[in-house]
Amino acid sequence: MANHKFTSVVIASILAASSLAACAPAAPEAAGTAVPAGQPAAETAVETTAEETSEQETDGSWDGDITEINVSLLTGFFNQDDYPEVIEAMNEITEKSIGVRVNAKFNTMAEYGTQLGLDFASGEDMDVISVVAAPPADFLSLSANGQLMDITEYLEEDGKETLELFGDYMGAASIGGSIYMVPCWRNYAGGTYITMRTDTLEELGLLETAENLSDWNTYEQIMKEVADKTDLSPIVGTQYIITANGTINGGETFADTINYDYLGDVLYLVYTDDDGNVSLLPETDAFKAQAERVRRWYDEGLVYKDSATLTDTDNNALVSGGVAFSFYTPGEFGAAERMTARLGMEMTTIEVSKQATGSAPVVRFGLAVPVTSSEPEAAVRWINALNTDPALENLIIWGIEGKHYVVENGEAVFPEGVDESNTTYHSNDFLYGNFFNCLPWKGQGADFREQAKAYLDGAPISPYLGFAADTSGLSNTIAALTTVTERYRGMINCGLYSDDDYEEYLSQLHAAGVDEYLQAYQDQLDAWKAAR
Repeated sequence: MANHKFTSVVIASILAASSLAACAPAAPEAAGTAVPAGQPAAETAVETTAEETSEQETDGSWDGDITEINVSLLTGFFNQDDYPEVIEAMNEITEKSIGVRVNAKFNTMAEYGTQLGLDFASGEDMDVISVVAAPPADFLSLSANGQLMDITEYLEEDGKETLELFGDYMGAASIGGSIYMVPCWRNYAGGTYITMRTDTLEELGLLETAENLSDWNTYEQIMKEVADKTDLSPIVGTQYIITANGTINGGETFADTINYDYLGDVLYLVYTDDDGNVSLLPETDAFKAQAERVRRWYDEGLVYKDSATLTDTDNNALVSGGVAFSFYTPGEFGAAERMTARLGMEMTTIEVSKQATGSAPVVRFGLAVPVTSSEPEAAVRWINALNTDPALENLIIWGIEGKHYVVENGEAVFPEGVDESNTTYHSNDFLYGNFFNCLPWKGQGADFREQAKAYLDGAPISPYLGFAADTSGLSNTIAALTTVTERYRGMINCGLYSDDDYEEYLSQLHAAGVDEYLQAYQDQLDAWKAAR
């Protein structure tokens, strides 16, 4: 990914980016999903046979009327000057190939959830929306609120290539056998990482120690050296320090990391053990040990003091701006190179753990057709085109070749005189469409997608991949739990809490209905396992 500033929630939520190659690994089938179990992904989107497309699409031209659709998309880039020009370039392709013209608006993460809520409340005509990794625009919230359209039949008619591309992964976007979104097709395997300023490590003579880092005590000693001998805050986080959905770092070494499937829960409440038993994450001993470690760090002055309330300022900006030394983050394959490129300085990045691939990473980012859509057929045709046409994918991600990027040695790079500070179009290659059809960005290497695919193939797979909880009957409970989570999560994950605060947090979760919430997950997971 490019080395520009992202919004904090996007950065905190990134898991993976990947490469399209032979087949997606077979995974457990979601009960009733429209895609047969074990069906492989297509080798490339463009190799779909002509018989599997409509007659109008077979020769690359559209004979019928042009349908206009309205799309509302998330972007991680702040300068939107050339967004109309890029969308018009896309329209020149899609009007001829699928008979669709797009009217698009883009919002950053800080604005997107709020704007989407306003659009739904006002009955705004939206045909495609971004699904992102944070409420209220995440898959859990949107499906629970009944805001997503069942697009199964539309995909079977106008999105056969997309169904083949995803294979069993589409089960993660399905509820009760019906598909409610199309994820971004990417490398869903990821890990968690500690990223540190290399110049500071060299200055303190700690680079070799950091490069061989494998336990929390040694990392703590490095942070103390930083605190004693520099003006940098040793570690910063945007509402978390060493927390990531799917992992618990309560042990002494990185090898002690507990990896679990949180079953798509975005409220940081669901913990699932190896036997499929669902319980409340902050009530587990390992999570409490993790929280106590971070609290001790905060009390000792190792944690950036405002971490719990950071929303619009991300870890990257504070590190590159000379405020902080390190941060912990989920990430995807190529994290070390990406961190160095993104921050514009040499970074030392150490993998703490590999995360098992479950349903949650699949639906973290993607596109959906909201219930407000008046043109669902055209909307699905457009989503399918993003997954199958590399020209469209590179346009919506990197912009117009020659103006917003050029190709050098198989990588997309900024043209001469252009960088992240003055470019007028740039986006994130994990947000929508087919990441594997997108050119690698500078520094990733021309074979980055192939390498990432190999990483995906070798990653651990959750036994619950394909499970998606139906929380449509729990919208009020989810709203109440969200309120509690937003109040307490930052202070606990960043160490700014007392024992009384922690007990109050648990008490309010139970009062808000967390037991009902967890039981719904348990009952549906049990039924899903039994159906298999």
